[in-house]
Amino acid sequence: MGRTDALIDVALASTALVHALQLSWEYPARDVLVLYSAEGAGEEWELGGMHVGSSAADIASQVALTTACDQRAKGSERCASPHGSTSGVLARRLRVLLANATMLSSAGLPLIGLRSLSLDACDYPRATVTAAAQLVRV
Repeated sequence: MGRTDALIDVALASTALVHALQLSWEYPARDVLVLYSAEGAGEEWELGGMHVGSSAADIASQVALTTACDQRAKGSERCASPHGSTSGVLARRLRVLLANATMLSSAGLPLIGLRSLSLDACDYPRATVTAAAQLVRV
C-alpha cells in the first residue's frame, strides 16, 4: 500500500516453456510487464510480455509470453499447450512488474493487490536420441 508499483520474482522448480501468465486481482494494476530468465541466477532478463492499459477499466487478466517478433530467438521454444498456445518462452525465473494502481485506499494511497497468479506452461521438451550401435564388451 502506498506505492504505485510492485515487483514479484517467481522462481520455477525447473525450466519450463511458459505461454501465459493469468492474474486475478484484489486491487488491479493497469500495467503489467513480465521479464524472464532461462538462468537460475544472475541479472540477465529479457522481455517476455506486457499489458499496457489505456484506462482504469482496461485491466490485464492474462499476459501472453513470446519473444520479440515471435521468432525462435534465445529462450523461445514451441510445444503443445492444453489451451491451444504453441509459443512461449523458455524460463527458469519470471519477474513481474505491476504498475499504475487503479484504486486508492481511504487515506488516498495507491493500492495494488494480486489475489492469484498462475502460469500456462509445459515441461521443457527435450529430444532423446538412442545410439544405433550396440555397445560391445571387450
